[in-house]
Amino acid sequence: MTDTINKRQSGLRESSSRPSQMGKGTSFPFTVPLLLVMGAFVFYPIVRTIYNSFFRVSVVQQRNEFVGFDNYVHWFQDDRMWSSLSRSALFFLMYVPISIIIALSIAVALDRIGERRSATVYRIIYYLPVVLPAAIVFQMWVWMLDPQVGLSRSVLGAIPFIGPINFLGDPNLALPSMAAMTTWRLFGEVLILFLVGLAAIPRSLLDAARVDGASGWRTFWSVQMPLLRPVLAIVLILRLKVFALTAEPLFMTGGGPIDATTTYGLEAFEIFFYQDRVGRASAWYLMLGLITLVLAWLIWKIVRTEVE
Repeated sequence: MTDTINKRQSGLRESSSRPSQMGKGTSFPFTVPLLLVMGAFVFYPIVRTIYNSFFRVSVVQQRNEFVGFDNYVHWFQDDRMWSSLSRSALFFLMYVPISIIIALSIAVALDRIGERRSATVYRIIYYLPVVLPAAIVFQMWVWMLDPQVGLSRSVLGAIPFIGPINFLGDPNLALPSMAAMTTWRLFGEVLILFLVGLAAIPRSLLDAARVDGASGWRTFWSVQMPLLRPVLAIVLILRLKVFALTAEPLFMTGGGPIDATTTYGLEAFEIFFYQDRVGRASAWYLMLGLITLVLAWLIWKIVRTEVE
């Protein structure tokens, strides 16, 4: 009897160990498609870009001449690089703080509404611009800001002593106008991140603050905001992508007027496609990646130190 029980137990142990052993042997084939996709669309482009940055590459002339670090030296000495990088930094300062303030304010309001049906409707409405085709959004804003037939003419025309304003044709207004459009189009992404961060905060902390007599503002500033700092860091890091802003100025202004909206991304795009300098453009994109990595590390370091 004892031998029979022991045999059954040993059989159960063997059968229970088989799935894990089988899983070890059969899991790799399922990762092959992902590795192929990552290799084709992530790793190979990165390696190819690094390779091209050390050559003078021309697609039209079919030229591939090794130049060493000349593309990087030219990048550092190019005045247009510094001017376009400064415009991208200015665009970042115009767009990111405003989008964070608006998205955080709406996120807090929706969080206090709770799980009502109206909150879901508002979330869908606020996120809708994110999923709209970018080209349609750009064309819509170009029409609205048109000083001759646009919506801005009708609105401003109803205000005394204010004539039509050429928002995209004025060098002082073109970049802020583009920042306003980008804020409207993408602030839904920031809103979702803040809503997730607010949902992760234990309700017991908020209830304890209310019991202690804290006001709504005090509860937000002393309880919710410190716990949202990691989310704020993620938002800032993800918004660094505006340094590579290309489609917006390309579709809306073409970089004008007088290069007022020629961002770093658009300048690199023109070097690659219009000037046929693939190697130089590769160096531009790699240096932008390095700059954003450093900025992302600084942002995370500062926020993590504050949280600790």
